[in-house]
Amino acid sequence: MKRETTLSQSFSDRRLGQLLKRHGMKVTPIRLGLMKLLRSQKHLWSAGKLHETLQNYPELKGIHRTTVYRNLKQFEASQLVRSTFFDTRSELFEWDAKHALEHHHHIRCRHCHAVEMLDSCVVEKYQSKLKEKGYTRVDHHLEFSGICFRCQN
Repeated sequence: MKRETTLSQSFSDRRLGQLLKRHGMKVTPIRLGLMKLLRSQKHLWSAGKLHETLQNYPELKGIHRTTVYRNLKQFEASQLVRSTFFDTRSELFEWDAKHALEHHHHIRCRHCHAVEMLDSCVVEKYQSKLKEKGYTRVDHHLEFSGICFRCQN
């Protein structure tokens, strides 16, 4: 007999609940589920894909996509997740937890739309020079695209 996976079984992580409370957020099944999914995968998630994945759990069946997006934006404001845009159409999210991720960029395949994280940022040294010139709150957004190895064959 196959047992159904539930959020209480797969998403029970007290540390995630404590992290939510530390950021002034109420601990809810949707928030715990989002955090667990974002933490478990080292790739970017769209709000739609997160919503679709959360629908597999009985406790969250019927949850509205807007609720997922609203929670992601709250996480972003608390610096738990980071968002990025590709092709200025799709916003993608990844786990950050108070800048646990070092600053990095991504490359997206133009064919299959797979996204891969790049380990370093060559632009940071230029940001330092701009700060030396008196600029404050210097930031940048750099996006790469190409055709991945799998799509070349």
